[in-house]
Amino acid sequence: MALLSVANFLALGAFAWVFISLLRGTRSGPIPPGPRRLPIIGNLLDMPTEREWVTWAEWGKRYGGISSATVLGQTIIVLNSYNVAKELLNNRSARYSDRPPMSMHILSGWGDIVLVLGYGSAFRAQRKLFHKLLGTMENLQRFYYIEDEQTRKFLKDVLRDPDHWVDHVHDDVASIVLRIAYGYTISKNDPLVAKCRQITAEFLQMASPKFLVNKLPALRHLPDWIPGAGFKRLAKRWNANVQEMTLQPFNWVKDQMAKGTAEYSYVSSNLEDGEDEFAIKWTASTIQTVISIKTFFKAMTMFPEIQHRVQAEIDSVTGGERLPTLADRDEGRLPYTLAALQEVFRWHSPIPTGFPHRTMEDDTYNGYFIPKGSIVIYNIWQMSRDPEFYPHPDVFDPTRFLGPSPQLDPREVTFGFGRRICPGQHLAEASIFLTVARSLAAFNITKARDENGVIQEPVPGQVSGVLSDTLPFNCVIKPRSEKAVHLVNEAF
Repeated sequence: MALLSVANFLALGAFAWVFISLLRGTRSGPIPPGPRRLPIIGNLLDMPTEREWVTWAEWGKRYGGISSATVLGQTIIVLNSYNVAKELLNNRSARYSDRPPMSMHILSGWGDIVLVLGYGSAFRAQRKLFHKLLGTMENLQRFYYIEDEQTRKFLKDVLRDPDHWVDHVHDDVASIVLRIAYGYTISKNDPLVAKCRQITAEFLQMASPKFLVNKLPALRHLPDWIPGAGFKRLAKRWNANVQEMTLQPFNWVKDQMAKGTAEYSYVSSNLEDGEDEFAIKWTASTIQTVISIKTFFKAMTMFPEIQHRVQAEIDSVTGGERLPTLADRDEGRLPYTLAALQEVFRWHSPIPTGFPHRTMEDDTYNGYFIPKGSIVIYNIWQMSRDPEFYPHPDVFDPTRFLGPSPQLDPREVTFGFGRRICPGQHLAEASIFLTVARSLAAFNITKARDENGVIQEPVPGQVSGVLSDTLPFNCVIKPRSEKAVHLVNEAF
């Protein structure tokens, strides 16, 4: 009888929640259009479990640039239009800068990084630390020597062992991140790099729709022993890895500082300035650029004519006597190379649906009501393929960003919107540019052949997930000439 009373009480509460939500929407105006909602569960059965960006794009075709759904009373707003996203997330950022609970990430120890934090004092503190040292190209210049040295090392690694170039990309990115963040120089087969890869892979798994707690945050409070709470035990194991990855290098910096041997880094600089230690160690663990570099290599494999044009431009600037630099980019000497990189950002979005925002107050847009607490999803994948901004969107064409009337710079979309824009954007762009421009200065990237001599054609596309990798592919990397070999070998 008691169980029946509890069930009736919960059902009554659910009906009341839905009724109040509907009544509120009627008084304030209709919410944006979307699929037909069922009683109580709303659009729970309409929510995608993989390749979410494709489902959201279909909604965009059916309902327009802004659509909506409800799941158990939670309003979800989906933005498929760049213009709508710009208006709401940029121009009205004061209302759209919160983050919904990312439950598995919180349980797994990621709850205090700027990417996951809700809008508030902790979020602002971390953004402040990022901006102080990495937020502008001027500030980033003090770390340029690190990017220069590590990308040169990357070239030598590829020359020595081209078959494992993907591993070298991971090491290159990890080297730059760990050295800028902590002043830590990795060694061969460094366990810290392995740990970086491990927690990155785990981070991707945490966003899986298979974890019901991501849809129902209240499940975070279930006891660990209760049937169905296996996600909590898994999160505990992941949490231990996150704590090790963040605390180990952070404490290493403090030890080096005490000895007077610390290299200048993001963490040491902030500690010397008396910044909050908790914020420093979490912001220092959030930088990633591997996917875009791999995608660039795929594009060059698939489109050799574009690769040759990039190489010709680089040669015209360097004369084959040196490697390209960030100054070549910043002073406008490599426009086509930069355009090719922009096209990579457009062609493959590492985060195809962005990280969701949450509204902090009620709002209206074009007569539609957007209630406080709504989850706002912006479909980067669709915006990057919108024919209104990118004619022939499936064609890989760097020239779309050249000439007197260039198309929309995809970095306006790729790195997010408003107060949630990626704080490491300048660092990511610089790292990617140096790695890919120098790679094409030194190497030719061509299609591989299988054991029967048949050419293997790379397939465009991406793996489902909050961070979406490019589909695996094979390629052959060889030095362009003996002069290129000499250029790589004299890197140090």
